[in-house]
Formats: sequence, C-alpha cells, structure tokens
Amino acid sequence: MYFSGAVVYNHSMIRRKIKLEVYFSQNALVVNSEVQTPQYLVDLYDQKEHFIEINYTDKAKLDALFSGVKPRVTYRSRISDKVFVADFETTDLENADGVRVYAAAIAPIVNPYDVTVLTTIEEFLDYCEQLPDKSKIYFHNLSFDGSYIVDYLIRAGEAVEVSIFSRKWYSVKWKNIEFRDSLKLLPSTSVKVMPKQFNLPIKKLDDYYDYTRIRKIGEQLTPDEIQYIKNDVTIVALTMQKLIEAGFNVTYLTIGSFVYAMINRSMPEGTKRSHEDIKPEDDQVLRKAYYGGYTAVNERYKGKTVHNITAVDYNSMYPSMMLFAPMPIGKPHYLDASTNIDEYLDDDHFVIVEFEAENIDLKPNCFPTLTRKGFVAKYKNHFDVFSASLVWSDYERARQNYTFGGITIKRYIVFNATTGDFNPVIKNLRELKEEASELDENGKYIKAGVRQFAKLCLNSMYGKFAQSLINERRFIELDEIEDHLVETPDPEQEVGKGKYLPVSIAVTAAARKALFEVYDRIGYDRIVYSDTDSIYIKDYNGEMADIIHDSDFGKWAIEREGFSGKFLHAKCYMTDYGDYKDIKVAGLPKTADISKVTFDDFEAGLSFSKVKLIPKYVHGGVRLNPVDFTIKDIK
Repeated sequence: MYFSGAVVYNHSMIRRKIKLEVYFSQNALVVNSEVQTPQYLVDLYDQKEHFIEINYTDKAKLDALFSGVKPRVTYRSRISDKVFVADFETTDLENADGVRVYAAAIAPIVNPYDVTVLTTIEEFLDYCEQLPDKSKIYFHNLSFDGSYIVDYLIRAGEAVEVSIFSRKWYSVKWKNIEFRDSLKLLPSTSVKVMPKQFNLPIKKLDDYYDYTRIRKIGEQLTPDEIQYIKNDVTIVALTMQKLIEAGFNVTYLTIGSFVYAMINRSMPEGTKRSHEDIKPEDDQVLRKAYYGGYTAVNERYKGKTVHNITAVDYNSMYPSMMLFAPMPIGKPHYLDASTNIDEYLDDDHFVIVEFEAENIDLKPNCFPTLTRKGFVAKYKNHFDVFSASLVWSDYERARQNYTFGGITIKRYIVFNATTGDFNPVIKNLRELKEEASELDENGKYIKAGVRQFAKLCLNSMYGKFAQSLINERRFIELDEIEDHLVETPDPEQEVGKGKYLPVSIAVTAAARKALFEVYDRIGYDRIVYSDTDSIYIKDYNGEMADIIHDSDFGKWAIEREGFSGKFLHAKCYMTDYGDYKDIKVAGLPKTADISKVTFDDFEAGLSFSKVKLIPKYVHGGVRLNPVDFTIKDIK
C-alpha cells in the first residue's frame, strides 16, 4: 500500500524480480520497514547487469538521494504527471442574468504547490490544451465547475461528452482531456476538512475571502484572492497525492468502484459474488427487501430536553457485518409458503420472507420497525393492511414488536450463505488503518493519508453491491430560449448488470439486528435516539460493558457521556456538551450560525437565513442561490 519498488536482476537471458516495500518517511528511505541509505539499494545488484526501479512521489528528493549513483538507478512516479487538480471562482455578470469564471487555478498532483492561476475560462481551456494527451483534471464538485466548461464549449461549437447518471456528474471529456470529480473519491469530504483529516501543512482560507462581491470584467485579482484559490487547489492536490501514495488507482471514477474491484481481486475463486447470479427479475424482487439504517426517536422523549445522555457508536459497523455475519452467495431459491423454513434458519442460509398482513398494531413500550417502502424513517404504529419483503431477522423483530390480526406467508427466498469470505480485504484495510494510527508529538496522525484512505475504503465496501440496474443516464444541452444548460433523461435507458444486491441487503439487515440487540439490553425507557450505527442512551449504567471497546470491530465505543440533547425526529436533533453545542438536521449546512440557538428555540419552524445553496442553471454555468432553511415538523 506504500510506494512499492522492485529490484530487478538481469543475468544473461534470465530475469528475476524481488519485491521491496520502499517509501520515504520524514526524509528517510525505508526499505522493508527498516531505515536504509540509498547505497543499500545500490549494493543489492551488480553495476553492469542489474538495475533497480523505484516508484516515487518526489522526484527532486530522489535526485538528491541518488546523486552520484545514476545511471544505475532508474525510477518512475507512482503518481502520473498527467493528473491535475483545478478549481474555479465565479461571479455574477454585472448587467445580465448569468455567471462567469473570474479566477481559475490548476496544479499537477506531482507538485501540488506549482499552481497556475488564470482569469478567464478561455485562458483555462487554452492551458488545458497544452497538457499531455489523456490528462485527467479533478474538480472538487464537477457538477458545479464542469457546468462552466460545458456551457462555454457548447456555445463555442465544440464537441464535448458529459457523463451524468442519476443527476450526478462523473466526467466531462473534451478533445483528449478528461475532467473528473474528486468528490466521488472523497464523499462528504469538504476542502475545509481535508487538512485536518489528511494532516496537511496548509488550511483553507475562508476567513479572508468575500464570496458575495461581484467582480468586474478585467478587474485584477487581489493577492488574497490569488492565495485563496491556490490554497484550495493545493489542498485537494495534496490529498489526492496521499490517496494515490496509499494505493488508490486513478483509473477508477469513484472510491466505490475501486473498492469493489479490490474486493473481487482479493477473494478466492468460489467465494466471489457474481452479478450473473442475480437476473433483472430477481433484482426487482429482492430490492423490496433492501432497507437502510434504522433511525428513530423514542416517542417518550420526542421534542423534550433530555439530560445525562451517553452516545455509543458501533466501530466500523458495515465492514464488521461483512466480517461476522453470514453473507448470501449464489442464486436465489424461491420456496413456497408450505416449506418448513426452520430447516434454513442457520448460518449456512440467508432467508427473505414475502408476506401480507392486516390489522397491525405496535405493542406498548416497543419501537416501530415497519415502514412502507419508499418512506424511509417514517415508521408507523398501525397498518390496516401491509405487504412486504423482509430479511428473516427483520421479520422476527416485527413479530416481536407488533400484534398482527392476520398474516399470510406468500413465499420464501433462500440463499446459501458463508461467513468470513470478505475477511482478507477487510483485514488488510483494518491493519493498514491501525498501523497508520501512530500520533506525532502534536497528537496528529503521522500517516494520516494512509489511515484516511483505509477508512474511506472500509466505509465504501458494501454500497457498491447494491448498484441499481438502471442508473438514469441524462443528456445535457443548451436551451437557446432559456439561454442556459438543461438536463434531460435519456429516453432509452439501458438495463445494466448491477453487482450483487443480496450482500447489501444482508449487511444492512445485520446492522439493524445488532442495533436492536442493544435496545433489548438497555430497555425501551432509556433509549432516546438512534441512527444506523449510533445510540443515545439516558442514564447509562454499564449495561454494555462486555461489548465496549474503543476500536475493535464488532464492538461499540463510548463517544460522549453526560451531555444533554433534544430530538425532534429522524436526522434532526440538538446536543449540548457543555464546552460546545451542535445541531444536526438533514439538509442544514454546517455553515449555519447556531451560536445563539437554545433548546427552547430548537423546534419545528426554526429558520436559518440564506444558509442553503440551491444550484440553478443560468447563462454561463451554475449559480448557487442562497435560500432560507426551515426545520420541518414531521409527524
């Protein structure tokens, strides 16, 4: 996973390779975990017949290290000189409804501090044309920056290919250049948090920048503006460099596709999950049993201020489920309702039940777990009639928490199952993360890039298996009447191959089961709130002591103790930890000013002025329009 080198022995017609782990740590050359001198590598081979090849990330450093021993040493970069990071700063037009680029910056990943700053999109594209063929240029949110490129090129009559699926931009291809989205590699990771997560030597300069001022055409960039955009590009380039150093391959568009390929490469034959085992008609049936994490507020505490709360989080929940829970494999077997299903309720099988029921009521002091498909987190206490496909553990939980006036089993869907098939890749990533968790004297991770890479991979492991067979492809064109870009769905959507949906079904179901097992330990009265892999408990008294550990997979970690909170509904709560407070509401940007909000203020109807940015196509590209955000009352 580090910079890998190889000593290659040439003797007559025989060619032998010896693999070495070679990387730089604090200006020292480390070979197979031991600090060595460059001469150590040179001494490994005979000058006339042998040579050494090393991957590098800092050519200048290697030039210095191997000064005097070339040409016997050759080396090449693990990081391609055809990979770049770019960014735009945009402004409204002065006298028209539109937007334009007033600052553009681009830097090669091999040298993140070598930033070129330009002032128009024309200059930027001219610069890109001079780059090596097949260069890849990453923007951190291609759907925004890419819109300016596409708008300009279409108006200029240039051919451009845009890949948009399910309203997400993946790439823009123009001539022999491809623009990509680094946000697909670093999901939910803003430029602002990258320096902390990856232990970078610089930080984002938001405090020195005015986003709202309209820039006039021809206006010179100020030193602060130049430094601002340079910093943003350097931050993303340094982060990308660390990802590649840790092992990421830039041939993949997303971190999910990279991890999925890594899983398949690591699994022995006979244990791989094949998309060929799940036909389109199977996928349509099975998808009804695919639910996400369980998120709910205890009605007893809903809308009330609760004190003495302890928050516990499950360590790497979804990877843990892939390690410890039985995972389906092979083709589905459809069994009729008369089947003695008890024969299949073991770790060698995975069971889904299709059923219909009527007059369903939630029992007292129980959490609702049934929801109509498509209404995530809207769990209900009563159904006159209900039909569903549930994993057996979810079905058992429903029978435990509800009374049923009548229930009819329609059929069972049964898979063979195995446990531990995903261990090799998860074990490697877990060890990589643990090995990279050493702190320096300032309490920062020495190998933050490697650690964050492993964490990203672990968090991306299960989702790709649930890839939809139909990933809505969209076209983009210029609406000459409206004078801006428009997206339209492709009327001829193709049915894809998917991956292997049953794994994602099993992972999320096992996670819900693990969550509810803690519910049973604590009891209804003291569970305040939960969300997928976290539980907020009132007056915790050590009931989970045997399953608590700071980092072990399969265990829970205590995150905070003794704080207060107010929970309105799923994904909507406020916490006060004494030294600071926090508000988490789905859709509320982190930039919202919550400093003056009290628990009394935190109610449905609370509004934050102009904090949410809504993208809208206008002449020139996308404008981000600020709008108010108001907390809704969800019954």
